[in-house]
Amino acid sequence: MRFNNQIKSSPEIIVIPMIDIMFFLLVFFMLSTMNMTNMSTVPVNLSSMHDTKLISETSLVISIDEQGGIFVGGEKIERAIVGKYAKAALSANPNVLILIRTDMKSTYNDFSDVIESLKQAGVKRVALAAETRY
Repeated sequence: MRFNNQIKSSPEIIVIPMIDIMFFLLVFFMLSTMNMTNMSTVPVNLSSMHDTKLISETSLVISIDEQGGIFVGGEKIERAIVGKYAKAALSANPNVLILIRTDMKSTYNDFSDVIESLKQAGVKRVALAAETRY
């Protein structure tokens, strides 16, 4: 019995499925990165500062809009209960960092009320949000 000697060719690498996989990974990481940003806050016009630093460890974000309304996340709250939110964050993490986002057209009185409530709640670490001035 005679066997046919077949010529073995080198294997081919099919590139099209690899491109599809890479595109899928790119889209996945872009969408997951968008979900990592803090999108549950109220839009405010932040003032700008030199030498701003990116902080990613915040546990509670308090926003003050142009009219002086106070928001935790996207929920509007009364001034009297800012301390309750701060105490809840402190009980979850004693080393909590609270970020305050203040609209540039809001009054200093609105800002100082929030700071006073945080001090009375026992918060030790507070950060102010600002855009980078170039």
